[in-house]
Amino acid sequence: MRAAMAIVDRLTAHDPTNTGWQRDRSLNQSMLAELLLTNKNIDGASASARAGLAISERLAHQEQSNADWQTDLSCVI
Repeated sequence: MRAAMAIVDRLTAHDPTNTGWQRDRSLNQSMLAELLLTNKNIDGASASARAGLAISERLAHQEQSNADWQTDLSCVI
C-alpha cells in the first residue's frame, strides 16, 4: 500500500492537473483508511479518509457532470 501511495504521490506532484491521478490518489487514501481502521488505528484512518474526501470533493465540484467523481464522493468512508 505504501508503495502505491508513493507512486501516486510522485505522479500527482509531477502533474497536479491530471485528474485521473488525483482520483487514484483519493481512492488510495480511502483504501488506506479502511486498512488503518481494520488495524484499529482510528486517528490514521480518520486522517486518510479526510484526505481522500478533500480530493473527491474538489474533483466532484470541478466537474459536476462527471458520474465517476460524483459516485466516488458518495462512497468515501
